[in-house]
Amino acid sequence: MSYSITYPESVAHLVLADPWGLPEKPDKVFRQIPWYIKTVAYIFRPLNPFWAIRAAGPKGPALLERARPDLVNKFADLNENGNDVRFGDYIYHCNAQDPSGESAFHSLMHDFGWSKFPLIKRMPDLRQDIDITAMYGQKSWVSVISPDEFPRLRPESYVSMHILEGAGHHVYSDAKDEFNSIILRASEYAEKKLKGV
Repeated sequence: MSYSITYPESVAHLVLADPWGLPEKPDKVFRQIPWYIKTVAYIFRPLNPFWAIRAAGPKGPALLERARPDLVNKFADLNENGNDVRFGDYIYHCNAQDPSGESAFHSLMHDFGWSKFPLIKRMPDLRQDIDITAMYGQKSWVSVISPDEFPRLRPESYVSMHILEGAGHHVYSDAKDEFNSIILRASEYAEKKLKGV
């Protein structure tokens, strides 16, 4: 969204796929969490999310496959037709290097999962002629802006919001057919708007 605010002339339609960092942290969110979980979170707060994978060295891919089989299984269908896709290896090698992306995420984060600078506060800065399509996974850990909130913040814009049933944070793989369909509709809408149809 920041890019769309800074370079609006380069954006025809903003698509948000399970976007992190939009809503503000509610006041009471951490009062519901047991003390022992708060303690563990406090201990691990300075560490980046994939630190254990890097620390495991060559055992990292196996650790990843055991600790997060859900990530590996998302792409199991790539192994059809005799392909031997080792997605655990791929994720490991993507994350075994310098954790610049994780460090950036960590620096933007306030407590676990909340943004220091919620983008909802910058929504009025987004040009009104930029339309938005937002998708959230029904089972995602990302906090959702209510379906009523987007249109209220963007009264003069086209806003399309979708909750993808059964999907987690990785909406592009958890509900790939629905995701692709929504992307195609957003693209067609943007193209028609650009052509003045």
